[in-house]
Amino acid sequence: MKIAHVAGDMPISRRRTSPVKTLQIIEGDIPRQPPGFQPREALLHLLHNQVAGRGSAVVSALTGTPGVGKTVLAASYAWACHAAGWQAVVWVPAETEGQIIAGLASLAGRLGLRGADDGSTAAAQKAKKWLADSSRPSLLVFDNAVDVEHIHRWCPPTGPAHVVITSRNRAFQRLYPPVDVEVFTPAEAVAFLQARTGSTDEVGASLIAEELGYLPLALAQAAAVVAGRGIGYEEYLDLLSAVPLADHPPPGDGHPTGTAQAILLSAEAVAHIGPDAHDLLNVLAVLSPAGVRRRLLYGGAVPDPTRRTRIDDLLSALADASLITCSEDDATILMHRLVQRVLRDRAERLGESESAIMGALAHLKRFNAIIPQGAETWSARADVEELVDQCMALSANVPPHHPRYLDVLDLQHWCGQYLVNLADLSRALPLLAETLAQRVRLLGPDHPDSLMSRSILASAHAKAGRPDQAIPLHESTLAGRRRVLGDNHIDTLRTQNNLANAYRAAGDVNKAIALYESVLADFERLCGSDHRDTMSGRNNLATAYRDAGRAKDAVPLLERTVADSERVLGEGHPETLSRLNNLAMAYEAAGRVDEAVTVLEKALSDCQRLLAEDHPYTLTCMSNLAAMYQLIGRMNEAIAMYKSSLSKRERVLGPDHPDTFTSRHNLATAYQTVGRLNRAATLYERTLSDCERVLSPGHPQTLNVRATLAALRRDMQVYYSASWWRRLIKIWTPP
Repeated sequence: MKIAHVAGDMPISRRRTSPVKTLQIIEGDIPRQPPGFQPREALLHLLHNQVAGRGSAVVSALTGTPGVGKTVLAASYAWACHAAGWQAVVWVPAETEGQIIAGLASLAGRLGLRGADDGSTAAAQKAKKWLADSSRPSLLVFDNAVDVEHIHRWCPPTGPAHVVITSRNRAFQRLYPPVDVEVFTPAEAVAFLQARTGSTDEVGASLIAEELGYLPLALAQAAAVVAGRGIGYEEYLDLLSAVPLADHPPPGDGHPTGTAQAILLSAEAVAHIGPDAHDLLNVLAVLSPAGVRRRLLYGGAVPDPTRRTRIDDLLSALADASLITCSEDDATILMHRLVQRVLRDRAERLGESESAIMGALAHLKRFNAIIPQGAETWSARADVEELVDQCMALSANVPPHHPRYLDVLDLQHWCGQYLVNLADLSRALPLLAETLAQRVRLLGPDHPDSLMSRSILASAHAKAGRPDQAIPLHESTLAGRRRVLGDNHIDTLRTQNNLANAYRAAGDVNKAIALYESVLADFERLCGSDHRDTMSGRNNLATAYRDAGRAKDAVPLLERTVADSERVLGEGHPETLSRLNNLAMAYEAAGRVDEAVTVLEKALSDCQRLLAEDHPYTLTCMSNLAAMYQLIGRMNEAIAMYKSSLSKRERVLGPDHPDTFTSRHNLATAYQTVGRLNRAATLYERTLSDCERVLSPGHPQTLNVRATLAALRRDMQVYYSASWWRRLIKIWTPP
């Protein structure tokens, strides 16, 4: 990607200038310049002087109480960097580490660094590295940071990147150079009101500014009401004093008593638009303060044009009232946390909290319906991140005793399932565990939703290489489903199939085979031979036969399953491609290596064409094909393919995924085969250490790596001892 060269210091100007006509990356929801914007040049110069002339990554912390304008100050710095033509200006919400990772992963996508199937963490690491390695200045803003360690972990350690943090947490001041952001000066407050309202009444403006404690957020509400109603400053003060303090106490954090009153007056000022505006305000107050996509508010994959126009009109009115702002690209709606807090308090006092939560749930359920499931979730990563962010925000505003809390848990369950589909197990596991615990507490252990949560959590543990945790969860789920649904319900049979998968993963292949055989017979009896669960059960039984050394039993089962899958699902369906891979491995076990190579080459080509270069199914085919090449002596191709598979799995699945360990182990075996013993030993040692740390010392994968490494060390000892004697004999034997 071509990046424009930027020369000279960043200009600090009183107004925004036109951007330099160069290629830039502007990423994230940078707030739009508000009406009546005050540049606060002294603070901007202080911020810029902290980073000027430094040769490494520089971090500055903008700290202060809510509503003083930290975010607007950071945004004005971002506008100036944009105008100066900096190569990248990046805005990342930072209230949670998940938001940070999602923001940086999105930057990786804009830069063209994110592989088609990169996980969010791997993509975020790429973006961080790009910022550190770049030779030109970029700006990275972490807005509303909470945890110092999260920011420290994701800051680029070197390079010319300038990092700005906005936070109410003054602990950031101890680690990074601080810029304290206070309320407006009296002169700034008066200038703001006059610019926003058009009134030159300096005395009236001074009275309002003093009444609202010079707080920029409260002054924005006042200016919006004065301008919107066309009233004078004194009349506004009368309206403000009419709002009873007993009903609306100060929101805390040292804010003046009029802050909540000013926000509520702005909310009342848009009441004439209709109940839709009131309802939308309440909905936005319980969703993420990091922003809500317009796309989510529109609803549906193809939103109704009339609804879309109505939503846009309402949002425009709320922005005019200074109750919300929009991102620079107008795609995201932002509501200040202080405004949210006051509006939530109002909704609770008026008995409107439940309707606000119901409205938010309706938006999120419509949005959830457009996210694809299974392998196709990979194509909707941005929508998954949006749903996760909004669901977490809503969950924080819905107490467990609320009548709609179960609906929130339903969304959390979907979010966890999507994260499993994206191989983002580090986030999926705690979310699924929390959902299960809450469902069991509220519904009981045998409720269908509790059983579903337990099943999904068990499968996630299995994918993470933790059969010791997956097996008891699956066994508990099976017992519950037998009690509630009976032995012949399809969910009971699916649980048996999943339990057999866990037994096989734990190395107990005979126990797995017995259960597979039983459940396959039940699937065929109840569902028919062409049902997807029946084909899945036949595939699983065949792979277990292969593991048990029964290749002659595995091959015909897999040949039938592949043929049925191609006929019923199609040749390009992900399940068909996965089964084609399994058939190839059965051919190899049966000694039919040439057929295995042919089938795997086709499967890999189809996966790359129909799924993606870095899809997990593609990487499995690639790893297995490399093993076939190694078996027939095509070592250069095998090593190159093993390296590619390892690199991509580290990016897509992460360094601690069991499949990543497998790829590193396989590469080590290839090095061992060609005599590169030291390189092989290094890879084995790292894999063993990782397996012991992530899986367990007694895990089957750990035991396999340990045995392989021990054998290699014995071989190396024999080899080097023989080499020493050969050298000694060569030296001392006479010619």
